[in-house]
Amino acid sequence: MNKIKSVIGVVLLFAGICGYAYEMRYFTNTFASSPLFFRGLVLGALVGLGVFFTYKSKVEDALERFQLAAFFILLGMLVFPFLSIWSNHFFAKETPLSTRVVFQREEPIRTGRFGIAKDKMPEIDGFYTYFLKNEALDRVRSKRQLFRGVAMGQEVELPIKHGFWGFDFVETE
Repeated sequence: MNKIKSVIGVVLLFAGICGYAYEMRYFTNTFASSPLFFRGLVLGALVGLGVFFTYKSKVEDALERFQLAAFFILLGMLVFPFLSIWSNHFFAKETPLSTRVVFQREEPIRTGRFGIAKDKMPEIDGFYTYFLKNEALDRVRSKRQLFRGVAMGQEVELPIKHGFWGFDFVETE
């Protein structure tokens, strides 16, 4: 039985890592996303604490109670930020709002899987697009150039979606 629990734990851990890796493209393209992430952390801790209080009577040893509390609280703090990011874009309104922003620049992203070698520059992996939105400098990441041939200071339209939790984001792909 312990082997089965261990295998399930490893599979869930791997699925969580893959889920966070997938959601990074939405998290990095969400405006002011820190409160969304931290609310998920706090909610996860509270839910984990609530789950602990429902199961604490089944454990008599103080050390096991502490381990159980730490497990449920940390599990909640790992799962709920992911769920908050995911639900913000998954349940978002379908049609993006065409928002006018002031284009600043686009920079290529060059990343190597194992770092950048001294003698070889890696291929372009994507682009950061910088723009002014409500007089604040923001950026989004995309696989391709969004505004090829546009000069700095020109107004462009960016497809911004209103997220389920109220956090706007740009879906670039």
